[in-house]
Amino acid sequence: MVKNLGAVFLGICIAGCGDSGSDNGLSESYPSDLVITSPFATGSAVEGLTKLTSRFQQISEEPLSPPDYVEKEQEIQNRIQGSSIADCKFNLALFRPKVDVTCYGPQLDFMNHVDGDDASWPDQNMNGSPDLPSGDVGIWESTEASTNEPCVVAKINSIVSEAQAYIQTSQDLLASMLCLAKVKGLDTLPALGASSDLTNVFADIRSDALPIDAENALIERLDDIDGRPQYHSRVTAKIGEGTSFGAVSVSTDLYHLPTSTDNATYKGRLTFTFSGAGYATPGGGCSANSELIGGSIVYEKSASGINYQFKRAKYCEEAQAEPFDSSNDLDASNKYNATTNPGGWASDFTDFRGNFNPDTLVGTYSAAWQAGALDSNTRAFLAQIESADQTYNGCGYYGFGPDVEDTNVGNISGMICNWAGPGNSHTPLTQKVQRQCVDFNRTTKVWESDAALLNISYAPTNDCEINNETSTHDGGGVASFDGETVIPNNLLDLSEMPLSPPTPPSGI
Repeated sequence: MVKNLGAVFLGICIAGCGDSGSDNGLSESYPSDLVITSPFATGSAVEGLTKLTSRFQQISEEPLSPPDYVEKEQEIQNRIQGSSIADCKFNLALFRPKVDVTCYGPQLDFMNHVDGDDASWPDQNMNGSPDLPSGDVGIWESTEASTNEPCVVAKINSIVSEAQAYIQTSQDLLASMLCLAKVKGLDTLPALGASSDLTNVFADIRSDALPIDAENALIERLDDIDGRPQYHSRVTAKIGEGTSFGAVSVSTDLYHLPTSTDNATYKGRLTFTFSGAGYATPGGGCSANSELIGGSIVYEKSASGINYQFKRAKYCEEAQAEPFDSSNDLDASNKYNATTNPGGWASDFTDFRGNFNPDTLVGTYSAAWQAGALDSNTRAFLAQIESADQTYNGCGYYGFGPDVEDTNVGNISGMICNWAGPGNSHTPLTQKVQRQCVDFNRTTKVWESDAALLNISYAPTNDCEINNETSTHDGGGVASFDGETVIPNNLLDLSEMPLSPPTPPSGI
């Protein structure tokens, strides 16, 4: 049996597996059963458990984990169908620290590198040995020490948790607007060409725990498409004014087209930007200590499945940044240049995709990200889920791919084993790929690595091996190699990876 990775990336849960429709109020303008999260967040991703969610709201400094798959779907539906102000409140997802893992891309100390002179190489740890920067060596250990999860599970949860602050806040603001309008008796869809100003409804939930100051909130009906109504919802707000985090300016737009009369099938696009004091951080190639986070999600739900593409990137100088193209899509070719294009994206451009059957989670997933606008390659995961006889198992693949603006983004072209070490070479890519297979244990409700289908070992050298007895690499407790060890690689031949990234939907 071919093993595929259990919905390794951003899962989108369709409530009732495609039968949750609309009550034809304002909720018809919203994809109320669209949830973007990591199905690795809890076992309920495959157990199908429905949980109640708390209405307690707070600003937390704890790391933000990917929300439970089914729980978040139920939370959104409860909010949109809410009947009181309390139903419209939510836990603020901003201002959470990033969740990082050590099994993927640890910083590595080395001596006597086989590909070049390391005498002048930086010693970032200040411990007397040069080192390779974090994030460059892929899956380095099969298990994440802090959680005992398979590394591919821990890393994907980490990637999703970083994106969740923006996705979740955007969705929560839009859903809360509809909830508050309903509570106030404003639950009527606008006529063709008309709009409803809902800016004032947010005053009812403004508190120290939810410091939201809405500047503009509306819903409007745009021109019909193929005889179906098209709705545009917008919320712009300041969040965090008067808190120790500082104010963040948020703008989110949702373009939604029900393709059935009950909104059980639909397609659309969501965009967002976040900027302000909360993101006044240096680095990432920016010359100023200011940045903007931009993102777009294009989605389509049919009777048989869901297809989506999510993009996100960091931009310099928010006053000049223009993240979106004429189709309201995040533009990967709009790259930062201090002189000619100071408003382009500078770092962390990410492309997530999924195309799968919500009944079974069977489908294909991809995630590719590029650390900097000047980098030559993306880092990429590809995965596919399979279920049989109430079991979930799979394999995820990791390697390097083309530039994020390339039409083939999401594909894995091979491995670059020595990305940033002495004598490093990025071309040609080694025709190898990392693989980690996992199984879901229904008794313990955790994911477990399959040792028989594990291909992650290599040395951070140009040929992915070490045959020099004087070379040492030390992962600071994560992994270490002494100078007498000969290290072959056990990477998988690229030709044995049967996947390609999903083709994204066209959206509206």
